[in-house]
Amino acid sequence: MNLPSAIWAQLLMELAAKLEGKKCAVVGNSGSLLHPPFFGERIDQAEVVIRFNQAPLEGYRKFV
Repeated sequence: MNLPSAIWAQLLMELAAKLEGKKCAVVGNSGSLLHPPFFGERIDQAEVVIRFNQAPLEGYRKFV
């Protein structure tokens, strides 16, 4: 999405206000997630999960 930086800044400020005080997990698609320690349970405990790069979940739930 190609938005002006001022709009992105406003969106990020609004998002930050909504997330304040919440337990968040930020998850990428690194191959290192497939090796111990596994973080699937910790990710599931988060109130908000932010995932990047549209990584597949099927078959990987134990890990991510």
